[in-house]
Amino acid sequence: MLTLIVAFLMPVLPLSAQGDARHRTTTTIIADGLAQLPAKDVSVFNTVMKEIASTGAAGVQSLADMLVPATEGKNATVEYALAGLAAYVTDKGNTALRKNVREGVKASLAKCTDNPNKAFLLSLLQQCGTVEDAPVLVSYLKDDYLKDFAMRALISIPGTDDVLLKLVSEGENRTALAYAVEKKQLAAAEPYLLLWLNDADAPQTAAINSALSAMGTKASLPVLAKAAKTVGYAGEATNAYESYMNLLKRFAADPAVSKLAVKEAKTLWKNKNLAANVHGAAFEVLVKALGKDALPYLYKDLKNPDIEVRNAALLNICPLADDAVCAEIAKQAEKAGPFAVTDVLNWFGARKQTSEASWVASHVTGEQTDASRQAAIHAAGIIGGEESLNALVSLLGSRFNDDVTASLSRFNGKADDALCAALDNEADVQAAVLPLIGKRRIAAAKGKVFELLSSSNDAVSNAAYSALSGVVRPEDFTLLADLAEKAKDNKRTVLQNAMKSAIATVPADEQYKSVSERLAKTTDKALYYPLLAQVGNADAINALMDGYKNGNADAAFDALLKVNNSNVVDRLFEIADKKPGTYGLRTDAALSRALPLINQSNYTSIRKFRYFNDAIDLNPSASVRNQFIEALGNVPMPSSLDLAAKYLDNADSQVAAATAVKTIVAKSAEPMGGDDVKAVLVKAQDVFRSKMASDPDAGYAVDEIKGMIEKLPAAGTSLISELTPEEKKEGFV
Repeated sequence: MLTLIVAFLMPVLPLSAQGDARHRTTTTIIADGLAQLPAKDVSVFNTVMKEIASTGAAGVQSLADMLVPATEGKNATVEYALAGLAAYVTDKGNTALRKNVREGVKASLAKCTDNPNKAFLLSLLQQCGTVEDAPVLVSYLKDDYLKDFAMRALISIPGTDDVLLKLVSEGENRTALAYAVEKKQLAAAEPYLLLWLNDADAPQTAAINSALSAMGTKASLPVLAKAAKTVGYAGEATNAYESYMNLLKRFAADPAVSKLAVKEAKTLWKNKNLAANVHGAAFEVLVKALGKDALPYLYKDLKNPDIEVRNAALLNICPLADDAVCAEIAKQAEKAGPFAVTDVLNWFGARKQTSEASWVASHVTGEQTDASRQAAIHAAGIIGGEESLNALVSLLGSRFNDDVTASLSRFNGKADDALCAALDNEADVQAAVLPLIGKRRIAAAKGKVFELLSSSNDAVSNAAYSALSGVVRPEDFTLLADLAEKAKDNKRTVLQNAMKSAIATVPADEQYKSVSERLAKTTDKALYYPLLAQVGNADAINALMDGYKNGNADAAFDALLKVNNSNVVDRLFEIADKKPGTYGLRTDAALSRALPLINQSNYTSIRKFRYFNDAIDLNPSASVRNQFIEALGNVPMPSSLDLAAKYLDNADSQVAAATAVKTIVAKSAEPMGGDDVKAVLVKAQDVFRSKMASDPDAGYAVDEIKGMIEKLPAAGTSLISELTPEEKKEGFV
């Protein structure tokens, strides 16, 4: 590659071209620099950029001249270098080299004939150009392809205001110039833009309106106000309403013209015929202009029957809502009525308004509408605090129990003591609080929970069983096991889960010790199979396999399927084997569980391939076989391709095989090629082509394989008949 670059540059630069301290020519400096890109670190990047920029404008031009049309080659490295130069010379400390880059880019731009490359060069000037480059940029404003790139550069370069104002006075490219006026905040252009509106089309009008909203003076106000009214204060193509409101918001923040904004906003706010969003936008302007003096408008909005108006007012007052303001809003909400109370409760909750915790708590327990009560319950859980907690606990077992338990489950603060105390209440409260005890994992309550297991009230007893998993700890395992060995039906399952939870936090070896000691003493070994599955170590797997062979095969097998350890894979294959003398015919289930464990393991590709091959040989159902065929794509090597290709003629598996073939060839670390690989790809392509009528994605696969075939090496280094070094090492022949 270095030789090619040097050969390309030799006609461009004379042998006496500028060199460096190492006596390298410009040609060599640039070639050396390109060979190091993309740079491995910042230090290398800075060194390369400095060296290239130091070759002068001629050197930078020679680099830019290397850009070619997309149909003739790739520009990635050259573009990387040029973009890097533009960034480098604009950094503080490197600006002395900026002129070299600017002049070199402009010189290349003048010679370039490819529009995409010219656009790229203009983007470089956008980054590193100065006002001195403006004439060059202006010259491209009449080019339909390049004018937008040139305009963006003029906007980005500091000091181009006068250039743009001159263009505005000439009146061409009005849409682009209006955008430039907006971005550069050119207030002096306002008279021209106002005149342009007289004969502007919709896109031009939209750009002009947006610009006037950003830099217009009071002269623009009546124009935009009239335009917004004409379109009914609604969104449309000319952006009249949006621009009008943006102008008012800008005026509201400027003391010199804020009174104009207030006058307009009051008129809108008082107009009952306008939509809620317009009313809300008007209030936002009032807040920006008046500050807390806008609060009376909020209090009136709280009485508005439209929920959108009320909530918009609360949202817009947020920047001013200190504790004192929130206290007054609470009072005003009470006067406004239950709808306002509900809205303010929701607002306080969203804000986590702790200063109003007492007010919120009073609405949890007070006589309110259901909507207000539910809003208060929700807010109390978010705000937290003792008053909120006590209020919520007092409603456990009530008709609001679902709302209360949801709020307490996410309560902001410590709730353990209060919830434990609630266990001493009546049965309906006990039944309500027990799920919370379990969900919040309050171990301090486990004594009471165990006690309530035997409650005569079924609801309480069932709730206590459900809470067990959350409160038990390792020391409770023996008691749980004693209970579980006597339990039946659902309670047996609940206690199994509680035992799992109790020991889940201790190391696997300790878990196994606890479980194995119980196994040695009981005849109900199946009770402990789910626990062995959780343990998942080699001892637990062996114990489950022993249970499969000599005990409750169904229960042991179900547990083996839940083991999350790749060490169980060989056992699952043993079970899946249908040969005489083995243990069962659970092939599909065993292999389906084994597959994700294999994929997630750190096994070598060869080992994974062998599992996939063995699974297919076990002749599972077509759906399971297809899962393993597709999985061959995860181990992209010749052996996988060879195996997948065998199923391209199988009606039940050809799509899976074609998918695997496509993936293997695409992902292979060693590029595959040659006639054999091409033939397999063509066959896979035919499979997808035959499915296009019923599968829209098949067409994409056809196109993808077409591209792969076009790029396939004629004599690949990885033919199907060849073995990879890894395969040879593993003994494949």
